[in-house]
Amino acid sequence: MGKKNNPPEIRIPVHGVDFDVFASVKRPMYLRFFGAIVLAMAIWMAVTGKLKLSSLIFVAVVALLMGVLIRSTMKGEYRKSGIGSMELTYSFTEKGWSVRRGEKTASVKWADTFLLKRNALALLLYPNKKSVNVVPIRGIPENQVEQILKWYGKNAKNS
Repeated sequence: MGKKNNPPEIRIPVHGVDFDVFASVKRPMYLRFFGAIVLAMAIWMAVTGKLKLSSLIFVAVVALLMGVLIRSTMKGEYRKSGIGSMELTYSFTEKGWSVRRGEKTASVKWADTFLLKRNALALLLYPNKKSVNVVPIRGIPENQVEQILKWYGKNAKNS
């Protein structure tokens, strides 16, 4: 059997990111923050001896309200970011990746990429600790997603 030919470049046009994809990135961050608050409330109630059935119901109601708050906060952030209507083209090669919007292009080598993660809905490209590029993977052949992950794993300095 011959060696598989890897594509020299994988191009992925992104015509807006759906809210569900955006939320899949943001939700864990909010859940950790608000979950810590609810847990702290429950621990405080237990330590002070105020943990009763009515207190547990109160904590459960607060947790549900926080769920609503998380969703509405994410919706506002989604609308404000404009990510739902952005027209971007991502290109991936063995050396790195780039994103183009209109006439502007930004390129990042794999060795300079802070992190590449995959969740169920997207590839999450972190060029640094504070920003993320969300590349929806619906409709992208699995072998291309795997190839991108291999290129990152082979060339990233933190892998």
